[in-house]
Amino acid sequence: TFSGDAGQRTAKVWAYFDGTGTPSFHDSYNCSTITDGGTGIYSVNYTNNLGSADYAAVGSAGQMDDGPLGVEMKMVVTNKDGDSTAALCKMAVATGRGGGPQDDGDISLIVFGD
Repeated sequence: TFSGDAGQRTAKVWAYFDGTGTPSFHDSYNCSTITDGGTGIYSVNYTNNLGSADYAAVGSAGQMDDGPLGVEMKMVVTNKDGDSTAALCKMAVATGRGGGPQDDGDISLIVFGD
């Protein structure tokens, strides 16, 4: 248990997971399960709820690959549709060149908050 400044500077949740097929954790901290919401849509459920839904969440996915239109990157949106809660973070993964949602095998999430 952390308190004061140490608690604010320490990640409360982190996850590295495979979002293809049935999503599964490669490794994680304070994460219980991953809910698959469809192609590229995930909810990372926390083992221990945070103090509120007001937290900073950052995600990443995939690698930079050369695609048919040049370098193809993926983007991750956390708090998708404002549906994140003290119990989970909802996130979406998509290609960066106007593509739609896309599953990925290398997705990361880190959460700081109360």
